[in-house]
Amino acid sequence: SVYIDGSTSMEHRGRCVEQFQNPASTMRAFILSTRIANCGLTLTAAANMIIVEPATSKDVDIQMIGRIRRIGQKSSEVFVHRLVSL
Repeated sequence: SVYIDGSTSMEHRGRCVEQFQNPASTMRAFILSTRIANCGLTLTAAANMIIVEPATSKDVDIQMIGRIRRIGQKSSEVFVHRLVSL
């Protein structure tokens, strides 16, 4: 797994995305902060998305979901899960 947040360099981000998108990769999880949604990452190899900490704006969550549902999607379906605590 990989963790990326706003302080991660563009070079490192690029390497991580390439590794995640590679079909031969053993990487099974890509962990992102919601604050990275506007950094332009598109993870077309993703099949599941788990929102642990919803953004203060619903539009940010919609943008994040859109980043794994793009033309060229490798998986036919993408499942979005929202974890909610009471």
